Amino acid sequence: MRIAIHDSLGQPEQVIRIEQTSRPKPKAGEVLLQMVLSPIHNHDLMQISGTYGIKPELPARAGTEALGRVIEVGADVKHLKVGQRVAVSGAIGTWADAFVAPAATLLPVPDDISDELAAQLLVMPSSATVVLDDLGVKSGQWMILSAAAGAVGKNLALLAASRQIRVIGLVNQEHQVQELKELGVDVVENTEIEGWQSRIKAALNGEPLLFGLDSVAGKLTGEMLSIMNDNATLVVFGAMSNQPLYIDYQDVIFKQAIIRGFWGLRKFAALSDEYRSRMISEIITLAQKDGLNLPVAAVYDLGDIAKAIGTKHVPGKVLLRGSDIER
Repeated sequence: MRIAIHDSLGQPEQVIRIEQTSRPKPKAGEVLLQMVLSPIHNHDLMQISGTYGIKPELPARAGTEALGRVIEVGADVKHLKVGQRVAVSGAIGTWADAFVAPAATLLPVPDDISDELAAQLLVMPSSATVVLDDLGVKSGQWMILSAAAGAVGKNLALLAASRQIRVIGLVNQEHQVQELKELGVDVVENTEIEGWQSRIKAALNGEPLLFGLDSVAGKLTGEMLSIMNDNATLVVFGAMSNQPLYIDYQDVIFKQAIIRGFWGLRKFAALSDEYRSRMISEIITLAQKDGLNLPVAAVYDLGDIAKAIGTKHVPGKVLLRGSDIER
């Protein structure tokens, strides 16, 4: 069977390689899964390049989320059976024809959820849920988010709509404006068109804007904060611009604003079992009602991983497909 592995940190498509290895054996409490589909996330590429918050121990296997099919269960595993579809996330090397995962971390996937959606069911929707709860936005309140056309942005907007939270979405391409409006986003502005801040203020019509989520960084962070109200909270989720935060000190001091970071790995580790259960139930319910937006841009065989990683600037997620190791 094949696994994706890298011996050094660097440009992902240059350092990643496919290695042949023997089929692993699950231990007690573990399950051996055939990888059906596994997404390529930005944080996967950051880990390979060495720009993530923690660096992997080399050589490292890559991939952190997948839809798997159970092909063998270890001792003491009673709640899963061979052939069952499960969603999984975590630093377990999902870019492989097969991999072992702790049984307790696996989420059985209902039959009415497609493979393509199930492969992305945990990381992005969970991030959107935890971010929204971390902000503390309530029904009827306004929030603003950058990179609103991205996976987290779209699903956060859909989740917010299900909670009657009103959303201002920022994009940088005109075709994304209509796309988000069709999803029901209340206000959508293209930040490349001059006057977007004034148009947002007009749309608010005096109502307070107290919550924001920024995934871009650079000057946009400060521009978002400048139209937010006193005592606002702005959470920085990502830095797609690869630029430092540019924030006017007057907005921080005189608005008494709170700017804080969000790192999913650390946030998820602190979640209670009760919260996790409630979150997963909400995500599954939304998925079954077509309330999630997780399009697929392309699907590549695991052997074409360098080509898959090199597929950039396309709407939707790039997925890897494994081979049936039982054949």
